[in-house]
Amino acid sequence: MTRLNLFILAVIISSVAWAQPQVVLLRNETALIRLEQGDTFKIRLDGEKRVYEDILVSAWEFGIIGLKDSVKFTDITHIHSGGRSTFLSRLGGGLMVAGLGYFLIDQINEGIFSGNDFSLEERVWKPALGLLGAGAIFQVARKRWYTPGLGRLKLITAQPDSPFYRSVDY
Repeated sequence: MTRLNLFILAVIISSVAWAQPQVVLLRNETALIRLEQGDTFKIRLDGEKRVYEDILVSAWEFGIIGLKDSVKFTDITHIHSGGRSTFLSRLGGGLMVAGLGYFLIDQINEGIFSGNDFSLEERVWKPALGLLGAGAIFQVARKRWYTPGLGRLKLITAQPDSPFYRSVDY
């Protein structure tokens, strides 16, 4: 009888934990940020310059419950994207690596394999510097903080029956 009770309790707990609400930042019905239970998030509150970092415990229809505090969606002025890389930041990193690699490979080729002196040739350092500069611009230009309520950005709680809810396959 004890094993049956434990099994039933485990099934009830797992089904409750499986269908936790998610906090989703939407732009034109496209999810930009998705927070699930246990995720760390950074927010700025209305009228404060301090950044709050907390762990999402749960969410209700109009706010977030964290380990340290609970916050209404209307009090959140900025939310951090969590440092997720975008296409432009990956492109910027690739351009920086390509520029540095082009310059280093030419220096190794000229200095070691050809036996010439290590020198800065204009045909090499100008394109390498251009690639590094373009890559750095793409790295810096990515959006890290979003302002809910500005434009078409909405912060919502997605329940398991919502079209914006995404189940996680473990």
